[in-house]
Amino acid sequence: MYVSELLPNLTKTSKKYLLDLFTFVSDTGTSTVNLSRIEPCDLIAKKPDTGSIYPLITLRNQKTPALCLSLICVDEDYTRHAKDINGSSYKILTGVIQTIEYERLVATLCLVYKVPGIKTLMSNNRWSFSSRPGSSNNRAQNSYGRAGPSRPMGTKKLSPANAQQAQFKNSKWKLGYTCDETIPILDGRSLQIELPKGLRKVAETLPVFPGDIPTGSLTLVGYTTLGYNSQKSPDELTIGTNICWAVVLATPKA
Repeated sequence: MYVSELLPNLTKTSKKYLLDLFTFVSDTGTSTVNLSRIEPCDLIAKKPDTGSIYPLITLRNQKTPALCLSLICVDEDYTRHAKDINGSSYKILTGVIQTIEYERLVATLCLVYKVPGIKTLMSNNRWSFSSRPGSSNNRAQNSYGRAGPSRPMGTKKLSPANAQQAQFKNSKWKLGYTCDETIPILDGRSLQIELPKGLRKVAETLPVFPGDIPTGSLTLVGYTTLGYNSQKSPDELTIGTNICWAVVLATPKA
């Protein structure tokens, strides 16, 4: 990942901002964590009280599953249109993680789940963040916190872009989205996220990114992480990373 190629005219402020995002470790107040930077002993894998059958990465002494963060250089974007994988539909965002950060991420997950190795959808520094399987009708296992107010009857209908933004503002904090839901893809090219408390509020504070994410874009991904034994590989731990949102920080020049 060559940030200087994406952002040749960085100011000192924006350089510091990107460095703060890159080196962010964790925050207990918002239950957010960078799996490439945190000490594995500060994490546990446990089943949340939403009824999930899989253990999710959680900060120790916290009840809410951790919102995990990774910076990627986007390789493939199917967040607006589902992609078929082995006969099932998923919305998916794939990108390259910086080599050392990738190795730290894998090592952290191995230590937390107490396994010698893990299985993921991708390899060679590439990581995939996907929607959850199933339908949004199964909300009991999909959300955390309180729902926001619904739009009163008789109010003005919003434009598609504004309606999408309002939908994000009024939603619960989600453990992930299903393929029939709209994943928040946000534009962070001109507005900065307030660290750390703004990480839980990006959908409320940033505008929606227009169109598909261009290949090579520098993007911050928020996701939840779980481990499970699949039917195809019962002896291996498979890691699932359920995308919660993505913030596009910079796009390549045309």
